[in-house]
Amino acid sequence: MTPTDYTLSRPVAISVPAEDIDQLLQSRDGVCALVYLALQRTGGRPLQAGALGLSEQALTEALQKLASLGLVAGKKEEKPLPPADELPQYTSEDEIGDLCAAIEKSNDSIRSYIADVAQKLEAISNGDL
Repeated sequence: MTPTDYTLSRPVAISVPAEDIDQLLQSRDGVCALVYLALQRTGGRPLQAGALGLSEQALTEALQKLASLGLVAGKKEEKPLPPADELPQYTSEDEIGDLCAAIEKSNDSIRSYIADVAQKLEAISNGDL
């Protein structure tokens, strides 16, 4: 058989963006392709190197390369919050206070509109046209 005689034996079940496939092919890195496919298969859950027949180092290197290609996102480091006494304190005169006041005013307008619509619907349902 020639290479053109082979096709997939089952229908495709996982959708992979064509751009991702192009990047994987251009990287010419089979380990990266294996890791990428395994991530797709697990829905992005963490992988066990041994289950893929890889060392931890090979898995880490593949994940780093996939991240550099933009195909996976690395875990973001969470910065701890500053102590409570260092957190900013906002008053109604601050921009945040102005924003809160605008939201409250908007909510009052919406509440008024809802009450008006409810009153009209009640009038219609009672036959007071």
